[in-house]
Amino acid sequence: MDPKMQKFIAIGTKRTEKAIHSIELLGNLSNRSAYLYTDELVNQMFDAIEETVRQTRAQFKSSKASFAFKNIDMSEVHVTDAEEEPGSVEDEIVGKAMGVQEVVQREYVLDEEPDSSY
Repeated sequence: MDPKMQKFIAIGTKRTEKAIHSIELLGNLSNRSAYLYTDELVNQMFDAIEETVRQTRAQFKSSKASFAFKNIDMSEVHVTDAEEEPGSVEDEIVGKAMGVQEVVQREYVLDEEPDSSY
């Protein structure tokens, strides 16, 4: 087994056991002879836990940040291969992570002239 996977399993097991134990300890707070609480307080406590679990699970699903320009009509954008001046195009996509061995350069051109009043 890969050493990184062994490390993940070892640390993940310990941290999961600790998290489960801590959640189980919250159950002790349900003893009405020792504690006074409202349904709202209980909901806040579990909502916080559930939100943290959702956020943490999301970290495992996608580690790539995404980006999209806002307020741009993509029907006005044309993608062309940038072959005229190598190195002049800033957007280089390297597909090493996907097994692609070539570098693809793209140039994005808007149909409208930019506002030069800036």
